[in-house]
Parts: sequence; C-alpha cells; structure tokens
Amino acid sequence: MVHRHVLDAISDDRLRLYVVWLPLHDSDLRIRAQEATILFNDPRVHQFWSPTLALPEAYKTQLKLQKSVAWDVFLAFPLGATWTEPVPVPTFLMHNLDELPAEQRLDALIMARELRKMLTP
Repeated sequence: MVHRHVLDAISDDRLRLYVVWLPLHDSDLRIRAQEATILFNDPRVHQFWSPTLALPEAYKTQLKLQKSVAWDVFLAFPLGATWTEPVPVPTFLMHNLDELPAEQRLDALIMARELRKMLTP
C-alpha cells in the first residue's frame, strides 16, 4: 500500500524513504533483510540493516511505548531534517501498533496526503 499510494503516486524527487530492517525475532536475519530489499524498487528508497534495536528503543522512549519497541512505524520529517541525539521528533506519524492512537494507524492514502503537504513549498 505504501509503495502504491506513496512511492508510485508521488513523483517528487525530494521524497526519501528510509527502511530500517531489524532483528526483532530469531528469524530476522541480515540475509532475509537483504532478500526483502526487492520489495522497494525505487531510487528514493534507502534500506539499512541494524544489528541492534537502538533506533526502535530510542523511538520507544520518545513515543512513550510500554509494550514493545517502535517497529512497523512510519515517521515523516521535514525536508532538510538532520538526525542527532536524541532522535528527531517526527512531523507526522503512522503505525501498525496496538498501543498507539487508532487515528494514527497506517492508512497509505492519508500518509500520501500528508507527505504531499510537507513537500509543497
């Protein structure tokens, strides 16, 4: 849905999607993450393997999650945002987690609409 409603629908070259593959389960291996990179065949997508849960732990704290780390979250940042410590606060957030607000549950159409707004000068 994200590919179709965001990447395919928004042609702006300023849009960047960063996918971070994580070892949440025993079967989550770097080789499996490398195999999964074929899911995003778009030059604006940059994919990374993280051998630790440092990033989702940092967002767990920021998002005030109690049950799990921040995974399966979609965070949007303004153009030109820089990453420092602590991790930056997203401008827009969507997720697939039970403990975050239902109104922010992933809806690719809403996500595309919000990203278009962020890309509008």
